[in-house]
Amino acid sequence: MIRSADESYVAFNCSNSQFQQGPTISVEAHGRSLDGPKTLQLVVDGQNFTMPLLNGVVSGKTRGSGVLDSARAISASGAESFTAAIPEINWRQEFSLGNARTVLIGPSGGTIVERCSPG
Repeated sequence: MIRSADESYVAFNCSNSQFQQGPTISVEAHGRSLDGPKTLQLVVDGQNFTMPLLNGVVSGKTRGSGVLDSARAISASGAESFTAAIPEINWRQEFSLGNARTVLIGPSGGTIVERCSPG
């Protein structure tokens, strides 16, 4: 989980629950409702990853969802921060990359979401 100063977060997960399987991104926009469909934009090193967000979760079950590519970009970035935005609620937050590599890189290398990505 990558937290911002206001306790918002972006969390990359490898989900195996009954309702959600595969790589996901969970988002908490402190003080804002994420109910219903929204759009998540992650900007890493000037590259924009735009993904459909439903009730605060991006599903990475389908190829090209952006979950895997954005996790790789964040873990490889040499920048100090990345930005997350949800235009529908006028929310934009900067997140430090200080611990992102530690959070995203799995014990065997690669990102934590790669182990459950679709083939």
